[in-house]
Amino acid sequence: MTRGKQDKLYRTFTKGLITEAGFLTFPEDASIDELNTVIYRKGNRSRRAGIDYEINSTEINYSATATNDDVTNEYFWRAPGDESGLNFLVIQVGSTLYFFDSDANPLSSGKKSFTVDLLPYKSPTATDTDIKTNYVHMSSGKGILFVCQNYMDPVTVEYDAETDTLKTTKVYILMRDFDGVDDGLPNDAEPSNLSKEHHYNLLNQGWVNPSKQQGDPLPDGAVTPPDGSDDSGEDINPYTGRRAVWRALTLLGGVS
Repeated sequence: MTRGKQDKLYRTFTKGLITEAGFLTFPEDASIDELNTVIYRKGNRSRRAGIDYEINSTEINYSATATNDDVTNEYFWRAPGDESGLNFLVIQVGSTLYFFDSDANPLSSGKKSFTVDLLPYKSPTATDTDIKTNYVHMSSGKGILFVCQNYMDPVTVEYDAETDTLKTTKVYILMRDFDGVDDGLPNDAEPSNLSKEHHYNLLNQGWVNPSKQQGDPLPDGAVTPPDGSDDSGEDINPYTGRRAVWRALTLLGGVS
């Protein structure tokens, strides 16, 4: 049986830009690198236009807070504060986040008066330079902006449309310790004196803070609620806005 000859287009690039695959298993109809192109959902492309100043643009001076080594990054924050008719363009310049009203024309004239300084949230071993020279990762949901980076604690940013202000809250990453610590007591023991080790194990088992329920002081060296919580052991959940009983799920000695 004879075979018919047919030409085949080996590279249509309809699968877009894929950078994770290896050379031996690279998927057909995908590209590994592109420059100055705009990729659309259907796989087609167009040449990216040049960059120029906006018509009637407003000059913004960042020199007071930024240097040549600082990174610049951007994120489109949709419906901040659950305001459906509002969108913000978030610009990272070094360690500062700037906010622009996307409906402003020109966009540079829509710069908001508030900013977010990331330096107060840097990790204990990080430096100011680490924060300024590394990109932050941003995402949003339910009107809240989430910001994280390798050298800082994650934070949530909430927008209040009535006062036109922002509220930044540090997010505490808590981890359940399934093993606990050896407090020398069997599982069914009810000691008359609460040690910090047994107190830690009770919290990891899901019990509410017994000292807060009975009004007794915490044992010496026991973990304490993080900054921002009140005397009742409660803290505001930045995701729901509701109060929730805080449980110490970190190592003994407190939360930094």
